[in-house]
Amino acid sequence: MTYQIQVKPNTKDDFVKIIQSLQNVGVVEHFQETKSWALDGRQLSEQELFMELQKREQEIADGQFFTTTELRKFLKVWRQMGKK
Repeated sequence: MTYQIQVKPNTKDDFVKIIQSLQNVGVVEHFQETKSWALDGRQLSEQELFMELQKREQEIADGQFFTTTELRKFLKVWRQMGKK
């Protein structure tokens, strides 16, 4: 499953630490920094957008997602781990 997340430049270091922690506990397989489609000056065609929406709908149908509640619980545990 692949996610694309836009991170504020001034929080990049903190975000990378969080993702590395997720990788260390086996939740994240791989991550890399790429240019955002929203920032690269190129608009998506209607067909590209439709294809992306279909992919995401299939991922949701396959159960490949986290709820907001699940993410909040994980972040709470992650923060507690960092305090030890």
